[in-house]
This record gives sequence, structure tokens and C-alpha cells, in this order.
Amino acid sequence: MRYPVLFAIMLISADSFSQKDAAIDIYKKTDTIEAYINMQISSGPNGYFVNEKSIDKRTYDRYKTVMDKMDKCLPCWIKNYTLEGEFVSEGMYYTDCLVGNYVEYYPNGNKKLSGHYKENHTGTWEDLYQRGYCSVKEGVWIYHNESGKISKREHYKDGKPVN
Repeated sequence: MRYPVLFAIMLISADSFSQKDAAIDIYKKTDTIEAYINMQISSGPNGYFVNEKSIDKRTYDRYKTVMDKMDKCLPCWIKNYTLEGEFVSEGMYYTDCLVGNYVEYYPNGNKKLSGHYKENHTGTWEDLYQRGYCSVKEGVWIYHNESGKISKREHYKDGKPVN
């Protein structure tokens, strides 16, 4: 059995924290999960594997527990790491949909990208994609260079760029 982890890269910046401040209550009511990006785990008669590399059962169980938490945490704040432990991004997710603040980081810890996805204020979490709430860019998106300086700003409304 394989469990793919989908990884989208986008989040919010200090310049758009007013959006985050409005959503703080939502974040306080959700669990935070530390997850791994670009990871597939599998098990079978030949053993346990992550990205087709053999691992022991204890490591498999640890990864499987994270995957199971992600499936049940609806919505939740997810901090994404590489398998080597490098912090890559964080954001509000509902299954594989981003639904709020999101930030991506460079290896040096500086922000790479920050933005906001359309939030679901309806209280209903079913059919997010069909209802237009799944990973739809909303508001200001800010891109930074590796030293942390802003290199570009983009504005979005319902997933479309606004001039």
C-alpha cells in the first residue's frame, strides 16, 4: 500500500498578517502536525519502504502514524519537512487543499514565499474543490530572495491575478 504526500508551495508574509490575525481563532482550534514532503511509504511481503528505500518497521510505523493523523485532521496546521529534517513550509490544510495562510522557507530559514488561500468560513468542509475553496489564491502574495528582501508582490481575487 502506498501513501503519497502531495506538496503545494505557497504561504503568507508579514505584510499580509492582517489576514492571518483574522483567522487566528481558526488556527487555535486546529491540531498542528509535522509532516514530510514528497514521501511515499509502502509495506508488503518484502518489507517496509519509504520512497522505495528499505526501512525498519518502527520507522514505517512512525511515518504511517503521521499519514493517518493528516487524514483525520480536518482542518489542521501542517509544518512540512524534508525527510532529512529541513523545515520547508507551513500552512492550513484540509486534506490536500490549502485553506488559509501558507509560508515557504529557504534552507537558511528566510521566507521564500508567503500568501493566503481562500478560507472556508461556511463551517462545511465537504466538497471544498467543487465549492471553490481548494487552494485558491486570495489577497497579497509576496516573494522574497534568499536574503529575505521582497522581490515581487502579486494580488489575487478568487485565484485570479488582479492588477
